[in-house]
Amino acid sequence: MAEPKQHHFVTKAYLEGFAPEDGSRLFVYTRNKPSFFRAHPDKIAKIHNYYSQKRPDGTVDNKLELLLATQVEDPGIAVLRRLNAGHYNISGSARGRLAFLMAIQEYRVPWMRQTMEDMMKAVQERIMTSMIDRPGFLEERINEMKAEEGRETNVTADDLRHCFRTGQIGLAPNPGSSLWAMGAVAEKVAEIYFGLRWTILESKAASFVTSDCPVHRFYSHAAPERPYVGLADDRIQVRFPISRRRMLVAEHDFKRMDMWHKLMERGLDRLAARRKAAASEIRSREVEAAEVKELNAHTISMASRVVMSPEEMPEIPALFQGECQNIRQVVDDLPGGLIRMQTVYPERKG
Repeated sequence: MAEPKQHHFVTKAYLEGFAPEDGSRLFVYTRNKPSFFRAHPDKIAKIHNYYSQKRPDGTVDNKLELLLATQVEDPGIAVLRRLNAGHYNISGSARGRLAFLMAIQEYRVPWMRQTMEDMMKAVQERIMTSMIDRPGFLEERINEMKAEEGRETNVTADDLRHCFRTGQIGLAPNPGSSLWAMGAVAEKVAEIYFGLRWTILESKAASFVTSDCPVHRFYSHAAPERPYVGLADDRIQVRFPISRRRMLVAEHDFKRMDMWHKLMERGLDRLAARRKAAASEIRSREVEAAEVKELNAHTISMASRVVMSPEEMPEIPALFQGECQNIRQVVDDLPGGLIRMQTVYPERKG
């Protein structure tokens, strides 16, 4: 059997951009704890066999870890390094590689994997409840098992219904389901990220921090009476600190979207597709220490368990209290036995 392997859920090469200038260890803060510890980027944000899948013979398949490293991390980090060097004139393909890295990074972290697994389990439980409540369903299954196995059983359909409803038996989560979900949503999310307007915030006066949820979303306080609708919401920002001196902020580019829709209305589909695929300009602006402090506070609130900083920041423990404020995937029950899956943002409940 293969030896256990450590898999990073936040790329080591990315974390190196937050190391102190002298190359020493990062300052690592833990949620609801008053102190910090020091660690090198290769020693944090990793879990044994995090992307591994067991083969039928019991051996461990690490192909996904290799795929992420070669097809997502290496190409995306190369673009990240270019931006961190101050070169913002990148090609459309480079922009696409970084957008895909951002999408994968957002959904690969333990917080998002767990919330997706919880959501899928909730859906399965509702489907199971619907089936066991259907008259005759369990009775038919029990009779089929008796016929297949050729023996009687004392277990009745009512026994199974009672055990399921009281929690004595339940559905076991599939550890690979969140990996499947990550792959399913990443391409679409990357497409959305590609089309947003990108701005690089540059700081000379203060350091940006990062976390175990480095790609996170911020919703403005505008029109609080309107419910939030995820990435389609016009009040959203996608924030990604890319080093101790820079943060990438992505917002909807309404002028570009309006141009695309007008070309489509005129029947110029090919031109519209080319314009949509073209990389919009990456802007940049310098931010003062006060704005960096505000941006960091939101990064900290969205972290799940740890925040990484290039320097000691006494304000972090006080900010890093309570529950994680990152988005959650939830299932709501609707009339008529229907269900609805949606994203909930704790700080800005709709």
